[in-house]
Amino acid sequence: MCLSGTWICSLQEEAIRIAFIHIRRPLCFTGFACAAFIAAIALCRGRGAPAGVQFDGGTVTVAGYVAYAQYKETASGKTPVITISGAAILRESHISSLEQFLSGSDQISQHRLHDFWKDNRIKLLKKGAEEISGVLCYMDAKEKDALPHIGSLVIMQGSYRAFTHATNPGEFDAADYYRIMGQQGRVMNCRCVAQSLVYDVFRDKLYRIRDYLSLLADACFEGEDASVIKAMLLGEKGSLDSDIKELYRQNGIVHILAVSGVKTLNLVAT
Repeated sequence: MCLSGTWICSLQEEAIRIAFIHIRRPLCFTGFACAAFIAAIALCRGRGAPAGVQFDGGTVTVAGYVAYAQYKETASGKTPVITISGAAILRESHISSLEQFLSGSDQISQHRLHDFWKDNRIKLLKKGAEEISGVLCYMDAKEKDALPHIGSLVIMQGSYRAFTHATNPGEFDAADYYRIMGQQGRVMNCRCVAQSLVYDVFRDKLYRIRDYLSLLADACFEGEDASVIKAMLLGEKGSLDSDIKELYRQNGIVHILAVSGVKTLNLVAT
């Protein structure tokens, strides 16, 4: 019985080995075919010019939804940066009618607000507005205390800066990176012209709590320590010093700056 069992096991192992050899070749071929197909698409499409490059350096008026807000360290200090999604660059003739609608938007629901912008965005694009998936709005220093609510429909105005492609091999390609992230340009020294009175109350409250915790971290810890604490607990990496970030990366512990769900559960369990 023992010899019979050993013989059967040997046959099973041999059958698995043969099956693996026959399967491995088609899988390898399929993998190469998929890689070649993706490379061909990338070569055919090319990088193209960055979106909105014709507006680069000029003043633009952008309308869209406030998807996210964060603070980043810039030359002028700690600057709030608003992410706008589902955006359009408006013409001068489009602004007044949209402003008028937003001023009376307290009478509608957020669902109806989405339907309104979905339909009117299409109409505005037909009338000469420029389609753009999303932009980063670097708020003017005077606007820090008047940030728009998360989920609100806003009209923002400022100086447009298009992201540029890398010019040297191995260089960071800002245009491709931000295109993948859903943003196609930046609006500098931005101010909020108008915003809807309807917004995502739940997400906005969460952002306000996060902002309050960020202020507590600044009050309880000194500069560099506060930035690390905020990166670890709140995911706020905009104020993290580049030297510290590089130090974490060189030592292979940059993952510490992002607390995962498993780590959070462990903290709760303990």
